[in-house]
Amino acid sequence: MSEHTAEIVAVAHPAEVGMIPAGSPAEQLEAFGEIARTLAGFVRSQGLARRLSKRADARDYVQVEGWQFLGSMLGLSVRIEWTRRTPDYQAPTATSRGVGGWEARAQVIRVADGGEVGAAEMECLWSERNWADRDSYALRSMAETRAVSKALRLPLAFVMVLAGYAPTPAEEMDGIADDPTDDTGPKCPACGSGLWDNRADNEQRVEEGKKPMPAWKCRNKTCTGGRDGKEWIAWDTDHFDHTGGGDVDVTNEVKRWLVDLVADRPVDWETRYDDPDATGVDPEAVAGVWDDPTPQRMAAVMWSELVGVLGLTSGSVTARDRGLVEEAALVMLDHPDLVDNASLAELAYGPGGVSA
Repeated sequence: MSEHTAEIVAVAHPAEVGMIPAGSPAEQLEAFGEIARTLAGFVRSQGLARRLSKRADARDYVQVEGWQFLGSMLGLSVRIEWTRRTPDYQAPTATSRGVGGWEARAQVIRVADGGEVGAAEMECLWSERNWADRDSYALRSMAETRAVSKALRLPLAFVMVLAGYAPTPAEEMDGIADDPTDDTGPKCPACGSGLWDNRADNEQRVEEGKKPMPAWKCRNKTCTGGRDGKEWIAWDTDHFDHTGGGDVDVTNEVKRWLVDLVADRPVDWETRYDDPDATGVDPEAVAGVWDDPTPQRMAAVMWSELVGVLGLTSGSVTARDRGLVEEAALVMLDHPDLVDNASLAELAYGPGGVSA
């Protein structure tokens, strides 16, 4: 469930909403059912629902526009009463992330007489995983959006359930890529915990000019399977496509991962290949990279050294050895002065290298 806070206040009984004809409970249920069917058609046609779990019985979460449409059918509107900075607010600087964030209060009112039907307070913080590098105005806007959808949820969630959707607005589930109890998704190869799947979020981040997050990241904050003892991550969106067989060739995926690695660590690459004669790599190939240092050409040089370090006689990588090859690449950049192939392989895997 969401970690965002909300204050529940003054929620009217559904009969007070208006626009629902008087009658028996069965007649009122039928009236709400008709509204729910109209709502479901609108949400589907506009693509306003998100599915966050692969479970067969999982429900979709409706975005704020769907909740606003539901409110409008019942003669309701929403207004923002106030927005304000949290007490611990500190704006981000060039060297540090922001602290705190924004909070907002929204009121649901009847259009007919202006009476309050419900209200809620919500927040958006820089400590949230999807908002750590966002601008202050973006956090303020999201706090308002969450308050609007939450305020509408309080009196109208039962109608959303009738329509076949989850009673929680999608904005409250922001940053929750998958149901943490979902046993059908990939697991962290280091500790076995569930993973954050950031692939869809990354598409939006790229469109906004933001730096993408790792495609996969271990949910377990105590996981030490990644670099420098941190959580395990993978940048390759196709990392788990070959879990069905250890002999599957994943060379192209590993090469794409290597391009991302050197693009993220160009200084380490330059340190390692400052003296090309020392690495055993073709000096002309290295010199060509210095003339045109693209990540693709840098990765090609590093790949040629990896083939020698690990004894990849076929020049290819199977799914079984993928993790070993990736670890060797990290060792090469972490120890740019270590160029002896046998020493590198032993440092990465112990005596015997990949075949150990």
